Amino acid sequence: MSSSCPERPSRGSRVAVVLLAFGSPAAGAADVYFQPRMDVTVDGNTNRELVSSGPEQASEGFYADFGGTLNYLTPDSTVIFRPKIGYEDYPQVDEKDLLVLTDLFSDYKTERSDFLVTGQFDRRSTYGSELADATFNPVNPLQPTAPETGRINVNDTRTLGTLSPNFTYDLTKRLSWSVGGVLQDADYSGPGANGYVPFTYYVESTSLGWAATPKLDTKITAFGSEESAKNGSGSVDGEGVTLGFDYKWSSQLSTHLEILGERDDSNTRVPTTMSETSTSGGATVVTTWKGELSTLMFVAGRTFTPSGAGGKFALDQVHFEYHRDLAPRWKFTAAGIYDRFTPVTSAVGASDYSYVNVEVTLKWLWTPTWFVATGAEYLFNKLGPPLGSADNDMLYVQVGYEGLSR
Repeated sequence: MSSSCPERPSRGSRVAVVLLAFGSPAAGAADVYFQPRMDVTVDGNTNRELVSSGPEQASEGFYADFGGTLNYLTPDSTVIFRPKIGYEDYPQVDEKDLLVLTDLFSDYKTERSDFLVTGQFDRRSTYGSELADATFNPVNPLQPTAPETGRINVNDTRTLGTLSPNFTYDLTKRLSWSVGGVLQDADYSGPGANGYVPFTYYVESTSLGWAATPKLDTKITAFGSEESAKNGSGSVDGEGVTLGFDYKWSSQLSTHLEILGERDDSNTRVPTTMSETSTSGGATVVTTWKGELSTLMFVAGRTFTPSGAGGKFALDQVHFEYHRDLAPRWKFTAAGIYDRFTPVTSAVGASDYSYVNVEVTLKWLWTPTWFVATGAEYLFNKLGPPLGSADNDMLYVQVGYEGLSR
């Protein structure tokens, strides 16, 4: 799930989501370990270029990556760093690309304070960067924005850097105060780079949180934001308020609800000068479940986000991911995402667009660390005229190695 920083779930719920996946540190000395991962994937596509008019080009290709997860866990801190380098080659569509990804989650606590930093560096082809993955990010499942444009160009790449710090101080046992923000920078390169709008995006926010009951936390947040096109074509200044609720139904099930009101001032300088103001609202619900054999994460709602399509957009989204251990060596995953983007004002100068990405995977562990996986993916995107809509069917087989967690 992605949106502007203040519309994201609170610090507590984000930490809970990460610990749901990685576990809580035990008391005592620091637990430091590295989980290496490498895999090779071969896939076949019916329309990888997402051609909306004219003949579609079927293609086969391969993808290989190497990386891992560095974990540093103590009773007071959690640091998770996940670097990955990959290479892909699709001869039929003449596409080759080098992928570089890093994810960071760092949380440090004292008796009355908490300092949380999340971040991401993402450089990859537009097929991967401009259509959101069906699965959630394994380190930071709840991303602060959704800059994807839905536009695919062979041998074009996007480079995205994001940093989100947040500091929380407990004023009393039930009342807390926090400050936070988002810094994001997006650039595009390649023969079709002029079809995208590189941008910088800033958010500053301050919040008051109240622990209403042992199961219910509430928070009110005020924020300001600025999206600025690096090519000088325009900017969007925003401000607003969110009201958040975190409810822990049980040790397995939790829900976050956030209600949002936002005002945006859009200023376009190219091709003509135009200014317009919009006021709108939204709400987002996030539900996580962890059972003995299965896990589920579900996100739905409306938020607001910058985009490489130019300006700021209202984002309507439904996103889910379900895991099930079918047997000790067999694992099943089903995930899907639907995103619809609508410009906040006509001054943004962009059109509505949307896409769907659905994926199912079956994974077999032939040893505790080596695995074979096979799966299918369906992509559909609908862009504004004159581009139209297109879809792609993919089948893939993957062989890989993943180190054991503790």
